[in-house]
Amino acid sequence: RKFRIRTVQGPDDYASMREVLMRRFRHGLEERQELEEKNLAGEYGSFTRFPDLLLMDGGRGQVNIALSVLEELNLAMIRQWNIACLVTKESGRAGGVDQKVSAAQKAGIAVLLIGRPQESEQSFPLEGLKAQLRDRWGICPQQEPKTNLPYFPLFVPLAGKRVQVFGAGKIAARRIRSLLGFGCTIEVIAPQLDESLEQDALQGRMVWHQRPWQPGDCAGDLVLAATDDHAVNRQIVKECRQKGILSNRCDCREDCDFYFPALVQAEGLTIGLCSNGEDHKKVKGAAAWLREAIAQREKKE
Repeated sequence: RKFRIRTVQGPDDYASMREVLMRRFRHGLEERQELEEKNLAGEYGSFTRFPDLLLMDGGRGQVNIALSVLEELNLAMIRQWNIACLVTKESGRAGGVDQKVSAAQKAGIAVLLIGRPQESEQSFPLEGLKAQLRDRWGICPQQEPKTNLPYFPLFVPLAGKRVQVFGAGKIAARRIRSLLGFGCTIEVIAPQLDESLEQDALQGRMVWHQRPWQPGDCAGDLVLAATDDHAVNRQIVKECRQKGILSNRCDCREDCDFYFPALVQAEGLTIGLCSNGEDHKKVKGAAAWLREAIAQREKKE
């Protein structure tokens, strides 16, 4: 994207750079506000996704301009969302922590800076950190009941069922490939399609709608929320719950109605393996062991 300089007269590298950065981030903040008011996800905007990296041709002066703009951006976000306390990690100068803290101080809000202990310092256990947060700042994380109960393996016929998949990246592609042999109609809604699925789409094994999720889209028997946007996935699951549709969210195990097992299929058998969500390597290893054991048995027979 090219920016036409509007407010700077004559050659002024610093002022031009400041104008471009301020306009870019201002557009993003304004667009985010508009989308929130319309209850739409951030992916509908052109400027809502801020850059992860700023590259510039220059020296310390140009860097200082960028840092000053980032400080003003932090201050604007604090005021826009009425933030009462800034919690951030000690990421050093490269991580922009100085600009975050400076913006918080200008806004007059509290700052909780989480740092890493130095090698010479005594290690600080997790329980000690929780006690500090509770005793000094009154921050008490919600206690969720712990359970070691396993998940019940429920096998259901999918023939003729409509499965909607929102997103078509690597995770979505793996799950779509797992579903292809079970007779369901697979409907993929995503702006881009993983290259491993292109032939399946061309051969009609799935239907691809080339666009992002929109409110009201959820209408399948099962829904997979597998976009690369946490907020969008959260909205998809929320809509499914309102409509009574079972959903699986790829980026949050706690927000799933069902889970995808590791599949082993051979000799007319369908075996699904699942852990409690904490040891995926064990599941992967067990599935590989079963496949090998069945293959060896077939060779002997």
